[in-house]
Amino acid sequence: MSLKYLISSLTPLLSLFLDVWFLKATFLVADCLPLQLWRILQSRVCFNVLLFKNAQLTASSNCRVEDPSPDNIEERFSKVYRTQAWLNDPTELNPEYPLYSGTGSHVSSVVIPYVCVMKDFLSSFAVRPDVVDLGAGDFNVGSQLVEHAARYVAVDVVEDVLAQAQMQYAHIIEKHNVEFHHLNIVREPLPLGYGNSASSWKPTPANLRGEGPTRHTVVTIRQVFGHLHNDEIRAVLRKLPGNDYTFLVVTESVPAEKFVPNQELSPGAGFRDRVPNRSGVDVTARPFHLQTERSWTLLEVDDPDRAPGDTIIRTTIHQLKPLGSHDLVKKFGQYRGPG
Repeated sequence: MSLKYLISSLTPLLSLFLDVWFLKATFLVADCLPLQLWRILQSRVCFNVLLFKNAQLTASSNCRVEDPSPDNIEERFSKVYRTQAWLNDPTELNPEYPLYSGTGSHVSSVVIPYVCVMKDFLSSFAVRPDVVDLGAGDFNVGSQLVEHAARYVAVDVVEDVLAQAQMQYAHIIEKHNVEFHHLNIVREPLPLGYGNSASSWKPTPANLRGEGPTRHTVVTIRQVFGHLHNDEIRAVLRKLPGNDYTFLVVTESVPAEKFVPNQELSPGAGFRDRVPNRSGVDVTARPFHLQTERSWTLLEVDDPDRAPGDTIIRTTIHQLKPLGSHDLVKKFGQYRGPG
C-alpha cells in the first residue's frame, strides 16, 4: 500500500479514535448535556466512521488491483475510439465529432427505450437524485438524462472523448448541473454519492432519527463491464458501498438464452465482450456476489450488432444497501435525554 493511501486511511482513523473517546466520556455526564449538543457530538462520530470506512475501501480497491490485460485500460479504450472499432455504419458518424461510442449508444431501437425507462425511474424519486455515469463515453445517452438529475457526473477513462462531449453538448450542459471526471474506475476512487460528504449530510433531526438523506445517488454502468476482466469488475464493485450509492443500474449485452455468467475474457480479447463465448456479466453471480436488497430487470431489447433473437441488451437495477450515516446512528445507539 502506498504512503498516500496509508495516510488517507490513518487520518480519519485518528479523528475517529479521538471522537469516540470523547463520546464515551460524555456518557458520564450525559444527563448534564443539552439534547442538541449530544446529537451534534453523535453525528460527528458517525460521520468520521463513514470517512474511515470509505478510506479503507478506497485504499484496498485502488492499491492492490493489477491490470490483467496486456495493455492498460485507458490505452485499451483510447485505441477503440482512435480506430473507430465500434463504428459499423459510417453514415452514423458526425465528422465534426469523430469519437463514437458504438451502436448501443446511438441506434434508436436501443437508445430510445433506455432513455424512456430511465427518465421514468429517475422521475419516481420524491427528490431528483444524483446520477454518476461510469463510462459515459461520447455522452449521447447521458445528455438526454441530465434534466432528470439534481447533479449528473459523467466519468470516462478516455480524456479526449470527454473533451469532445463537453464541446458537442455545451448547450445542454450549461443549463444543468453536470460534471465531467477523467478517471480510471478500476484504479481510482469513484465520485462520492450525495449522502457521503460533509456538505450534504447534516445533523438534522430527521437524519438523527435514522431516516437518512432524502436525496439518493444512482450509479449507471452501461455496456462497460462486458469489456473488463473479472478482476477489474470486482475492483469497481468493491468501491460501491463506500460511496453511498443507493441504486446501481447495469446495462450489458448477454445471450438471449440461458448462459453461464461471468466467464473470463479470452487473452487478447481487446474491446470484445463475453457474448461470443456465450456468456455475459451478472454482478450478483459468482465470482462477484454483489449483495443487494433487491434486483429487477428494467429493460431488454435486441442487440443490433448481433443476429435477431441471439443477443439482448439487458438493463438491471440493483438496490444497494448504502453505507450511510443513518446506519451508523443505529449502530451507536441514540441518546434521548434524561428519563
